[in-house]
Amino acid sequence: MHRVKPPEKASPLARRVFENIQTWLGPSETEHLLVAVSGGLDSMVLLHLLRECPWRIAVIHVDHHTRDGESAKDAAFVAARAKALGIPCHLTDWMDEAHGDAGSSFEMRARAGRYGLFEAIAEKQRYTVVLTAHHADDQAETVLMRLLKGAGPEGLAGIPNVRPLGKKTVLRPLLDTTRAELRAYAMEHEVAWREDASNEDNSFLRNRIRNELLPQLRSEYNPNLDQALCRLASLLHGENGVVHSYWEQWHHKSFDQRRGIMRYPFSAECVAYQRRSVQALLQDLKVPVSFEQVEAVRHFISFGDAGARKSLNEVWTLELSHDQVHTVENEELAASFDAREVELPLPGIVEFLGRRFVTRVIPSMSPEDAKDYCTPARQVFEAPAASTLLLRTRRDGDVFRPLGMTGSLKLKKYLSEADVPRHTRDTQPLVIINGTIAWITGHAASADFAVTSAKHPHFEIEVIDAAI
Repeated sequence: MHRVKPPEKASPLARRVFENIQTWLGPSETEHLLVAVSGGLDSMVLLHLLRECPWRIAVIHVDHHTRDGESAKDAAFVAARAKALGIPCHLTDWMDEAHGDAGSSFEMRARAGRYGLFEAIAEKQRYTVVLTAHHADDQAETVLMRLLKGAGPEGLAGIPNVRPLGKKTVLRPLLDTTRAELRAYAMEHEVAWREDASNEDNSFLRNRIRNELLPQLRSEYNPNLDQALCRLASLLHGENGVVHSYWEQWHHKSFDQRRGIMRYPFSAECVAYQRRSVQALLQDLKVPVSFEQVEAVRHFISFGDAGARKSLNEVWTLELSHDQVHTVENEELAASFDAREVELPLPGIVEFLGRRFVTRVIPSMSPEDAKDYCTPARQVFEAPAASTLLLRTRRDGDVFRPLGMTGSLKLKKYLSEADVPRHTRDTQPLVIINGTIAWITGHAASADFAVTSAKHPHFEIEVIDAAI
């Protein structure tokens, strides 16, 4: 492994940046760096600090075409400075194509657009790491802003030092450096930068926190507030890592492969784990996460009755069975009640609800042999030769006499007690012989048509590619 040596004559701040990069990423991952440069004080200082370090670097700048042409001037400034410094520069554009989108703000969309471009350029040009110039003041502002919005431990951990970006990595080596330190460096080393007038626009929440709330809290309550907020972020980041590690081990026991939560282990675990599991589920389904939503889902899973449903958004609904939580697409729930029926030839093959049903006349079979021969996808029946065979879905008032039970019960009750997910009950294929339910495919067969003697005619029905 090639180890990068620390800069011998670098400034103290440059050495700090070097050590941060080495600590967080290791020497083998820090040889080709892509630096996000907006043209402002923070990113211009980061660019100059990295020039004191022994790595290959390149610049990326994204023009959002905002501020009445000022963003274009920022792009020209960054390109000129990179050329003067002899550093490769990638100028890219991002245009907002979601005007008026109620689901996100311009800032959120622009941030997503920027990072998408960072990832694309890094992948194409084979840069190892993307560096951004977030610093300690940004961290304090972020933590306070999230606190005001009621964030939990993960949100209050603030901006991470390192995070994945697809197959690449984003690193913020200035998170332990204040804006005052960056300004002092810029003045000492004659670093040029451009001021963004929008930073003084207090119609943005972050600007109000930076320009109004934080100065007031520092002067009236705690002059070291920024350090306290950054310390809180650092502590919670460490605590979250420990909790998340143990939660992941438990999480695998409470989730199955189909995104269903197993209700018993979920309800028996601590509230912190429950909340993390619900949050993971909502994020997986791309459902907006809020404390109220997480708590509502948590209580629904723990205390809801089997068969209950809870809508998450316009796409997803949760449905409870006795021991599991199922995620169901609303399109399935909105489908009209399927009461279709098709005739089942004997012998023959027919397609029904995406499955293939094959019927065959078979030699005589004893009850013992039939018991061993039958599976959830294959059943043997004893019925008169003139039997009428149908396939259909359930109807109101359906009753069923399961093999091995005395008497009949409503099909609705059977399906519920068999823990058949509610959203699949209306599309559960039923085999009907002479007007009577003979088999709930994948489940029980009826006692009315069970094999009782090797002397009677028999036939079998097999379900091919059955989801059972």
